Amino acid sequence: MLLTQCGVKRGDVVLLVYPPGLDFIVCFVGCLKAGVVSVPVYPPSPGAAKDLLKLVRVQSSCGAKVALTNGAYMRGTNLAGLKSFLLGRRLQWPELEWWVTDGARASPLPLQKLPTK
Repeated sequence: MLLTQCGVKRGDVVLLVYPPGLDFIVCFVGCLKAGVVSVPVYPPSPGAAKDLLKLVRVQSSCGAKVALTNGAYMRGTNLAGLKSFLLGRRLQWPELEWWVTDGARASPLPLQKLPTK
């Protein structure tokens, strides 16, 4: 699924932006099987500029263009982004193509591509 739906090829680098848990492990093993280089990154707090700066640095260092995460984290980042917008704060997210991998292990359902932040 990673190779066919996300446009990732063997040898490409992807960020794994997951909290500790089974979602991370399943995605990590999937990347190994697909021949994709995975770079684990602890999910940054969406409203904290210093956390986002760390994500930007890791992304620019490894050259990843795709980030994989779970739906719970994406919902949290969307709510935090709305809050930041309403408070007038502008936070800079890295230029990444985000994919939610919920359900990918259970069946061959399509992954959900998210708009770039």
